[in-house]
Amino acid sequence: MKEKTLRHQKNEKMFALIEDYFSSGLTQKSFCQRESIAYSTFAWWLRKYRQSRSVTDQKEKPARRFIPIHPSSSQSSSPASGYSCAIEYPNGVTLRLGGKLDFEFLNHLIQLRSD
Repeated sequence: MKEKTLRHQKNEKMFALIEDYFSSGLTQKSFCQRESIAYSTFAWWLRKYRQSRSVTDQKEKPARRFIPIHPSSSQSSSPASGYSCAIEYPNGVTLRLGGKLDFEFLNHLIQLRSD
């Protein structure tokens, strides 16, 4: 039990050091020199820190999914934007479409992936 407590304290101490690095504005090498720690030790803890955060982020963030759309056949361009539809892909690409839409083609565009 005592060993787990010591390990937890070490994790907290090193994770705090990693967070200090992020706010320092220094390069990794300069930060290690300033803190008098070996770069290999720092790199190991940085990797461990990032892994722990990615697990936390995956638990907190819902998976990004497409939602079904049911456009009406009378849909036309919005006067304000000039677009009748915009598709935003997970990789950040946004496709804007104007005019009358062919819904089969629109369905194909929605399902495209950047694999």
